[in-house]
Amino acid sequence: MSTPSVRLSLEQLQTIERAAEAAYPEEACGLLIGRSAPGGAWRVSAVEASANVAEPPRTRRFEVDPKLRLRLERELRESPDSILGVYHSHPNGRAEPSETDISMIFEPHMIWLITAVADGRAGATMAYKPTEDGSAFRPLGLDLGGKETERVGGTDRMDFRSDNVASAAPEIVDAVVEASRSSAAPYGGDPWTLGLEPAFSELFETPVKVFPVVTGTAANSVAVATLTPPWGVIYAGRAAHVENDECGAPEFMTGGAKVTGIDERFGKIVPEALEAALAAAGTGEVHWSQPACLSLTQSTEMGQIYTPDELAVLTGIARRHALAVHMDGARFANAVAGSGKSPADLTWRAGVDALSFGATKNGALAAEAIVLFDDARAGELAFRHKRAGQLLSKMRFVSAQLAAYIADGLWLRLAEQANRQAQRLAHGLEGVPGASLAVPAEANELFVTLPRAVIDGLAEAGVLFYSWPETDPATTTIRLVTRHDTDPGEVDRLVETAHRLAAAAA
Repeated sequence: MSTPSVRLSLEQLQTIERAAEAAYPEEACGLLIGRSAPGGAWRVSAVEASANVAEPPRTRRFEVDPKLRLRLERELRESPDSILGVYHSHPNGRAEPSETDISMIFEPHMIWLITAVADGRAGATMAYKPTEDGSAFRPLGLDLGGKETERVGGTDRMDFRSDNVASAAPEIVDAVVEASRSSAAPYGGDPWTLGLEPAFSELFETPVKVFPVVTGTAANSVAVATLTPPWGVIYAGRAAHVENDECGAPEFMTGGAKVTGIDERFGKIVPEALEAALAAAGTGEVHWSQPACLSLTQSTEMGQIYTPDELAVLTGIARRHALAVHMDGARFANAVAGSGKSPADLTWRAGVDALSFGATKNGALAAEAIVLFDDARAGELAFRHKRAGQLLSKMRFVSAQLAAYIADGLWLRLAEQANRQAQRLAHGLEGVPGASLAVPAEANELFVTLPRAVIDGLAEAGVLFYSWPETDPATTTIRLVTRHDTDPGEVDRLVETAHRLAAAAA
């Protein structure tokens, strides 16, 4: 039997999250308006914020303003909608009912939404309903928009292979359609492409040069080629894409430079390992390739986020050895959304010269950009960009995606949705017997160790994921990636399946 669910729109969920953040460190609260739906579901039609009128301190309790409730009950008398339930936040707590919440169960028919808030930023939101006797809560599913779910292998979709499987955001698709309504100058002479540098300069709080490309491999390879001579060495983490996943494109684009892997911890380069590699690099020795570039991945291949201080340590080492610094930002949006830091703080202010700015994984059709903070290299990059086949004749269709992506904060809203679902997934899997997270969920990737019976059962149930590392057939660690369009119900089905499989194997 499937778990009953609460259906609401992404905008309604974001309204609740913004209220939770605004009220921090106190609890936010409000009412949910809507109606019950067939199949044991509830559809939310409106979210009404309330003042928290509980007696201070309000950091661990809430009370909805009774005047709000009376007003809504009067307004809804002739409406098919009614007050479905309440929402509130847990500052520095988990998105699960507390003992205080249980003591406040007076209407078992009401549904509850609880949002966790850590350091002023909203995390997971979970849905619950009191048991009939009012002694506890039972979890509910949470579906955004009440969308019908795709069927995979006879089960509701549970696709956690990669954020590359995601749909394109409607705003991005609309922007491409709009760009096709008339003719425009080719090869980047169109208004969309010409508008990128002012828009990105505002976003990064400094003048930048922007070169649109259509793949992450092109962004990384052309960027590092601009920073590295043919006799140079690019230093990158051992799990980095430039080391493992570009089919030698960085070496090809540079005309012969080599990539050297550096030891990492959870995808973050270990400073001492970088220092040791550079100390033994033979700088100035004509028989050896020469240190030229440091490439950092943000967020990392393990879903971790470099802090500005961590970046400054590594870029400081690079500067002492005259290295330029590149950042692979395929999931840069997830890093910014997850850290709460500005794009500037995570790039040029921390010593980054060039950024591969990703959009495809986070809602674009096929659009990335090389963002150059070192203007002196722009002339060379323009020729490399053309030579790599990235100066598209109809560039406006790439640039329109990028322009829509960063407009009005869309890129961060999409990333926040993916990150929230990763938090929700981590929260749900923590209670599975035998489960452990390799690292905390900071962005939108999870690495989870599970009993073999659970892993095999998940695959049989239609859950799509990759073992990690993929080349190790004996591994009991899997990678789970959430997307901007991951539905909370999709997460809940995976968690429910994992719990059921673990119980059966016990």
